[in-house]
Amino acid sequence: MDSTEPLHYLSIDKAGSLIRAGKLSPVDLTESYLQRIDRLNPTLHSYISVNGDSARENAKAMDMEIARGHYRGPLHGIPIALKDLVDTAGVATTYGSKAFKDRVPSADATLRNDGQRKIECKNPKILNSKVKNEVHQSEG
Repeated sequence: MDSTEPLHYLSIDKAGSLIRAGKLSPVDLTESYLQRIDRLNPTLHSYISVNGDSARENAKAMDMEIARGHYRGPLHGIPIALKDLVDTAGVATTYGSKAFKDRVPSADATLRNDGQRKIECKNPKILNSKVKNEVHQSEG
């Protein structure tokens, strides 16, 4: 890519268009996000966990699919972060609560879009966003 704009400032639409046109690699985009997270998270504490190795592997797989002519659509190769409320097998999911600090789900969550289409969550996590509020238990 020939722009001087940092990759992490690209809109999803722009990044997706550049990936489709072969002007931006999902690997480069993912690495840009991971570097920014590494730089800012010690101060911001926005992420509970960052699964950089998995993110890099997934980005390489997206690159290879595109190279083989298998472009899935406008979000192909766009890295995502999942809230710490979405179960991902083998990755700590705490719901932002100390009560669940050691919880590691054995299965991925199935996310639903408009009640009809299922989106399987196949370990796309780069990281878990930290939930600000502690889970409250009611008496009764």
